Amino acid sequence: MDNQFLLIIISLLLSALFSGAEIAFITANRLKIAIANKDNRLGSKLVQHFINKPQHFIASLLLGNTLMLVIYSSAMEPFLSNKVFPSFHWQINNPFQLLALQTLISTSIVLLFAEFLPKALFRLRPNSVLEFLSPLLYLIYLLLYPIVFLTYKLSEGMLYLFFGQKIKPQTQEFSWIDLDHFIKEYTKPVEDNEVKQEVKMLQAALDFREIRLRECMIPRTEIVAVEYDTQIAGLINQFVESGHSKILIYKRTIDNIIGYVHSFDIFKKPSSIKEILRPVENFPETMKAEIALKKLMTAKKSIAVVLDEFGGTSGIVTIEDLIEEIFGEIDDEFDKNSLTDNQINEKEFIFSGRVEIDYLNEKYNLDLPQDGDYETLAGLIIHKHESIPLVGDQINIGPFCFQILQANGKRIEKVKLVVKK
Repeated sequence: MDNQFLLIIISLLLSALFSGAEIAFITANRLKIAIANKDNRLGSKLVQHFINKPQHFIASLLLGNTLMLVIYSSAMEPFLSNKVFPSFHWQINNPFQLLALQTLISTSIVLLFAEFLPKALFRLRPNSVLEFLSPLLYLIYLLLYPIVFLTYKLSEGMLYLFFGQKIKPQTQEFSWIDLDHFIKEYTKPVEDNEVKQEVKMLQAALDFREIRLRECMIPRTEIVAVEYDTQIAGLINQFVESGHSKILIYKRTIDNIIGYVHSFDIFKKPSSIKEILRPVENFPETMKAEIALKKLMTAKKSIAVVLDEFGGTSGIVTIEDLIEEIFGEIDDEFDKNSLTDNQINEKEFIFSGRVEIDYLNEKYNLDLPQDGDYETLAGLIIHKHESIPLVGDQINIGPFCFQILQANGKRIEKVKLVVKK
């Protein structure tokens, strides 16, 4: 085999190795590596060594890749000029055209075989690839370390000399993404129901960071509230009728909630609501649930009003609603005990409109369509129907037929669902 061609192949393969190892190192799950390191496998220990010195390891990969590309370019230019072009009877006399063609061919080969392909392949299983290649990478790391160390110190000195900055040593950190990937990877093989519940709860805790208040609030239409000028007798009746321990108070309109009253305060025998009115927190519906929970706990409050973009009341949220997003349903005074969730047979169901799509898909494996514009079964029907249907109406959505059993013109109360397939 031609020496030039052999040099091209070797340099290209090593360049692919360095490029792939770099993307594998960047995308690897640090938490999984730390756990695997406890098994005392050589590969895991070497990968952990790379993670402990990320700047030096990345620098060695970049240096190795650069050296291979220089060797590749040096061998590729005469190989194309003396072997490839003459074999195709290409006579290129213009040096600029020759350089352009050589650059185009060389660069295309590098991008395809030393960049795109190795990075795409190594990204599929970065942890396994790193552990498998770690002995070879460690050997290369040791060979290049003197140059890497010298370059690193030189860069550190120049950075401090010209900008007065020091390079801070990196410490190993596990991100939420690492934990999320680790949980998802080990969710499928789990068969024990108790372990499944724990994994599900942990996954919900991770997802909780991205949930907005509009996704977990009690909607405006279900708020129990009285006007500020209401007599104490009327307030007591509202407590009795609703069964709630807290009643929201508004002035003139529900969009102007000014506080709430606790049922315990009735025993103080107040003459007006003003004497027992407690302030209430106000949060935008776009606020993350995680932040809202922290604010409520800091303020030692259990309820907050959720505002829409115009400052109107969109709903309310309680600490219990927020905790439910992690631990699942918890019955409390604001939950509807009458929520219907009945399976008639394999193809027919009766549900309340407020039942969430996620819950139905998970429990009955229905595969109902989901969208960011709605959370509940009623929301799905209204979104697709583009209006609030009447009692008796039938709405077909894909393989599902929805028959409206109860509705009051403002919302859908109860629905019969028939799976047609």
